[in-house]
Amino acid sequence: MQKIIRLLAFCCALSVGQHISLAQSNFDKEISEIANQVTNRMGNLNVKNIAVVDMTNSDEITVSKLGKYLAKEIAYSLTNIPNKKFDIIDRSRVNILMKEVGLEGKGLLDAESKPKLGKIKGIDAVLVGNITDLGNSVRIFLNILQLETASTLASVKGDISKTQTIIDLMKNEGESPCKDCPPQPDEEKPKLPPPPPIATHGQYDIIVELLDCVQTGTSVELSMRIKSKHDRRIGIYISNRSQIFDLDANEYYPNKAKIADAVGGTDGVVQKLLVANLPTKASMNFTVNNQKHLKFPKISLHIFGDGFASYDAIFRDVPVRQK
Repeated sequence: MQKIIRLLAFCCALSVGQHISLAQSNFDKEISEIANQVTNRMGNLNVKNIAVVDMTNSDEITVSKLGKYLAKEIAYSLTNIPNKKFDIIDRSRVNILMKEVGLEGKGLLDAESKPKLGKIKGIDAVLVGNITDLGNSVRIFLNILQLETASTLASVKGDISKTQTIIDLMKNEGESPCKDCPPQPDEEKPKLPPPPPIATHGQYDIIVELLDCVQTGTSVELSMRIKSKHDRRIGIYISNRSQIFDLDANEYYPNKAKIADAVGGTDGVVQKLLVANLPTKASMNFTVNNQKHLKFPKISLHIFGDGFASYDAIFRDVPVRQK
């Protein structure tokens, strides 16, 4: 019985190995056929050299791992065709040249990329392509572009059977073609909830939340959130009416303040029209001594605005975060 089991296992392994070998053999043949098509089309063109660039998905924008893999295979096959009348530019040099003109990792057929092609020096033409999934195979569409004019000199296409390597690479498709592009909606990071306040002061219908108190050397910055139940103009004094007190009873006054995009002026105040029930960011900066403060026993901010008497928003025993 054990001999039969070993024989069956050997037969299965042999069958799988033959299948993989056959699939790879078909793949090499299909790549070679596409390379021969390109060579035949190039024979009718006045082109001395060509660069094979990474292929995109069918959107002609997104460069995938499969696109990079197939571009390498086609470049390799072209290099090994004898008696051709053109040279293949080394792909490492191609990547350097593409990076120099801002085309690294991009498709080259969009309106933004085409004008940049003429800036690439030392290359007569580029072979660009895109890939379409047909189920059991992938179809490759290739265009030979003249660099100087970005015009299409010739086109070829071919089908590639799906090997296990291709199937694995397709699972990882969708690399961003542009490092500086904004994330797509499904790539956006979830928004974190706002940080909880370390202290809160409420008076009239105004809430001032103290979010953070950070000391960097002799600079202290307060981060706040202000909310009003009604549309109204709110202000904070940047003068001796707003203060920080340390544990040695030293008193410090603000030198800068912001409410949203409003910055404190020479009149010693900062003002902003708040929208009802919309939390609005604010900050205030102080200069203190060079002692590392663990906490401030009292912070007083003088608040004023439309429709109410000015008052002091007081926070006690505020922890200080060192930076």
